[in-house]
This record gives sequence, structure tokens and C-alpha cells, in this order.
Amino acid sequence: MRLDLVHRVVPVVEDRSAQDGVGARFDRLDEVVELAGALLLILGFRARFVALSLAGFCVVTALLFHANFTDRTQMFHFLKNFAIVGGLLALYVSGPGRMSFDGMNDGPE
Repeated sequence: MRLDLVHRVVPVVEDRSAQDGVGARFDRLDEVVELAGALLLILGFRARFVALSLAGFCVVTALLFHANFTDRTQMFHFLKNFAIVGGLLALYVSGPGRMSFDGMNDGPE
């Protein structure tokens, strides 16, 4: 997969956020998505759907905002996001435990 498209999109996103103040809105949206997703995962409410959604969110975030591989900090955050994706996919595969909202709805085994 070539990342040429990513390198063309990121400067556009950065220019627009500087001009329109969109960066602040993206930051707020990012915080809400991450906080809501974390709370839903902790409670185990629709855990598989939330885990898969957050994994997709982390992939998009890594590719759009952390794809500058010449900067060590950006590379670190890129790899961190993919490590988080691995954990979220493991949760998606294994599912929530018995002490979750989804586990309580399954009934006795």
C-alpha cells in the first residue's frame, strides 16, 4: 500500500484546521469518541461493536495524522495506534466477560 495519498491529505487537513479553527473541533470530537468508547468498553456494553469501531478509528487516525515516518515522535504514535488496534481486535475476537452488560444478557451457561 502506498502512502502517497496520505501525504497529500495530511497537509490539506493541517491547512484547513489552521485557517478555520477546525482543529479544535476535531480535538473535541476525538476526545468525545475516545472517552465514550472507553466507558462503553469498561462497562462491556456492545463491547464487540465498540472495539471494532475504535480499532477503525485508530487506523484512520494513524494513517491521517501520524504518517510522517521521518519524525521519530510521529512514528512512535503511529506504532502506538497499531498496538492499540491489536488489543481492540483481541477484545473483539474474545468478546466481553461475564461481568459486563453483554455478558449479563447471555443468561446462565
